Amino acid sequence: MAINRLTIAWGVLLALSVTALVVGNAAPGHAHEALGVLGAAGVLVTAFLKGREILLHYLELKHAGRGWRIILLTYLLLVAALVLGAYSVENLGFLDIVRK
Repeated sequence: MAINRLTIAWGVLLALSVTALVVGNAAPGHAHEALGVLGAAGVLVTAFLKGREILLHYLELKHAGRGWRIILLTYLLLVAALVLGAYSVENLGFLDIVRK
């Protein structure tokens, strides 16, 4: 019995979700402490990979033209970069430097 490609994609999504959960809870001390920029980057990388998996296999973007793949994957990357940038500004205290 052959394993369906969507079943494999589901397994990859499940593994990425567990990875994001582990990385997200890896903050030292209490669960309410800041995750840190590297931890946030790890969670966003797994979110990007999950989005890519969904786009390519569940929405069948792998059968679309190369331009569509580039546009949508670039959009995912841009959103992740903007979220990480905003998190970094807040977490590293850049706003405090600007306010002084």
